[in-house]
Amino acid sequence: MASTVRGQLNEEILAGIRGRMTWEERRRLLGLADVVGLDGKTLFNVLKQNPSQAT
Repeated sequence: MASTVRGQLNEEILAGIRGRMTWEERRRLLGLADVVGLDGKTLFNVLKQNPSQAT
């Protein structure tokens, strides 16, 4: 029962987020899985890189 309630709650949260996103934001989010370059990395790999040392 808890699993069912948790699933329903997660769906409601995600529906609220999707409802506030513009078409362009959805397109960009879905594009994170696209492979770019010859190294086979995705845009998500670039996004999750650690920041360089502070100056």
